Amino acid sequence: SFEEQKQRRNRLKALERESEKLMAEIEALGKEKERLEEEIAKPENYSDGKKISQLLAEKDELESRISEKEERWMEISEEMENGKDS
Repeated sequence: SFEEQKQRRNRLKALERESEKLMAEIEALGKEKERLEEEIAKPENYSDGKKISQLLAEKDELESRISEKEERWMEISEEMENGKDS
């Protein structure tokens, strides 16, 4: 029906917006991860046990957040692909 098509179009638009937002967040987190990796590689940080532990913990947290967002992005992409088929 027309109403179902309208709902499907609206759902796809919402998914596209969420997908774009997630991609921007993933990109920003990736840049932050690169910055952290540069900090980790600095000799003055690497030789400071407390500092390096903190940086590595931050990097682990970032990687976890990136992973979650990538997983959600994949779900959205799949849903968008399935929505276009119907």
